[in-house]
Amino acid sequence: MNSTNIVVNNGDADQISRINFINMIISRYVLGIIWLMGNIGSILTCIVFYQPTFRKSACSMYFTASSFSQLLAFNFALLYRMLQYGYNVQTVIANLWFCKMRYYLFYVLIANSRYNIIMASIDRYFASSRSALRRHWSSPKIALRVIIGNAIFWSLMYIQIIIFYAIINNSCQARLGAYGIFFSIYISIDSGILPVSLMIIFGLLTANNVRRTGKTIAPTTRNLNDRSVRPGKISMKDVQLHKMLNKGVSPPVIRFGYANPKRPLETSSKSDMFSASVKTWLTTERPSI
Repeated sequence: MNSTNIVVNNGDADQISRINFINMIISRYVLGIIWLMGNIGSILTCIVFYQPTFRKSACSMYFTASSFSQLLAFNFALLYRMLQYGYNVQTVIANLWFCKMRYYLFYVLIANSRYNIIMASIDRYFASSRSALRRHWSSPKIALRVIIGNAIFWSLMYIQIIIFYAIINNSCQARLGAYGIFFSIYISIDSGILPVSLMIIFGLLTANNVRRTGKTIAPTTRNLNDRSVRPGKISMKDVQLHKMLNKGVSPPVIRFGYANPKRPLETSSKSDMFSASVKTWLTTERPSI
């Protein structure tokens, strides 16, 4: 009987050892690739939206703020996770305050990045509206206020991490009990249900605005330079922003064809955002020096 128990325990130990080894390999190499590609993608996105063509666009400001938050998250939270599980650098569980601040900054930066993208989706809805009053809400001044307010709001919302996080069984996590249950429900809503719902709602509304604008033939008018213009026409810059928002940030289940409503539905991937950033950067008109 005792020998049987020893065999079972050895088998469990071997299985745990293999799982730890796989976790170490993934943390070293897979997270390393994600860290590298994430940094390149975030930097390229910032470069793209710093171009004069996009610089004063409200949607571009949301993209830039989101990419900056992602850049900080990649070089803080993800880097420490890679060091902890890939190279056994146990800094997180060695100091309680570092444990609290690491997860606090992680959740704040990720929430900032996520909801700035959602704000970009909402901005595309306002910008594509035929109502002048709604289009007024798509402005750089309002975008700057929303970005600052978004950062302050999530910095306050996640103070709970500093209060209720602790080192339990050599792991930095939320305290067990009632708060642990509350935090699990809160994260599922904040990181899953709410963002996806908002993206779907405003994605459909924006797609509807674009379709209606494409179908409407606005009467030709004359401006001060005696040039004919169509007031309802969407600019190429807005079309490019629609495409980038569509490729990079739509829910992973479905993405909506803003620029081409007849385009088949397809799944989105993170590489789309990277390729869209490069393509937009290469095709954006830049003034000659």
